[in-house]
Amino acid sequence: PLMAKDAGTLGYEGFEALFLTVESKVRALNAEGLAVDYYASYNRSWHNPAAYFQSYTDVGNTDLLPCSATRFYLDDTSISNYVQVTGDSDGVEIVGGVTV
Repeated sequence: PLMAKDAGTLGYEGFEALFLTVESKVRALNAEGLAVDYYASYNRSWHNPAAYFQSYTDVGNTDLLPCSATRFYLDDTSISNYVQVTGDSDGVEIVGGVTV
């Protein structure tokens, strides 16, 4: 029998995270069989997954809290990993040598 062989890594580490509400997943699945928890469903030339989610503009400023005031606050390592992977350092500060 043929067996897969571990050929090692591609030379980089990856990090992934995605949160979807059950309601969004069910709406997309019922409407067009779109599995929004599968990365290939986000090919804009085939589907419009945005139709099943709220816009970021729907969130008012009064609904926001500083990251450190939520239970979702990430530790310094997680935030540093986020910046390293995405290159998105907007909204991230280094205070006393700690990334916040």
